[in-house]
Order: sequence, then C-alpha cells, then structure tokens
Amino acid sequence: MYDKWCYITDSRTTCDKLKEGEKGMQLNKLKAKIVEKGMNVEALADAIGIDRSSLYRKLNNFEKITIGEAMKMKSALDMTDAEASDIFLS
Repeated sequence: MYDKWCYITDSRTTCDKLKEGEKGMQLNKLKAKIVEKGMNVEALADAIGIDRSSLYRKLNNFEKITIGEAMKMKSALDMTDAEASDIFLS
C-alpha cells in the first residue's frame, strides 16, 4: 500500500509516494524544533489553530498532520523549506 505525502514550498506543491512501513515524518526533529524555538505544545497548537490534545496526538503519531497544519507549523516555527522538507518528508 502507498500513502501520498505532499508538501508546499513558497511556490509549488510536491507530492511523494511512500511505501508502507516508511516513515513520513521525523517527529523527533519536529519536537526538537518546537523546543529550539522556545515553544511548547500548547503554544504551537494555539499558533496553528488546533486544540492542544489534537497536536499531542499528531506528535505521537496517532493522527496525521495535514498539509495545512504542516504549512502553519513551518511558519510558526520559522522553518526554512529545507527544514520543513526534512521534518515532514524524511
């Protein structure tokens, strides 16, 4: 089975297919980025407009992060395109 992962840079949307069992995101890198930027889960959840419990589920891989949420996280955490690609597509 294949899942389709998409990410948006400043000017385009790119979609990649991942084989079953491949990891679509680097959750530890995302969690580290939250800490690096001096934020916590509650602050990031507020910044991207979702409930704190929803973000916890997403950070613990119980729910998928949507493209829109990934874009908002990229902005809230002041990530470069390369950082966002590394976190959300590795």
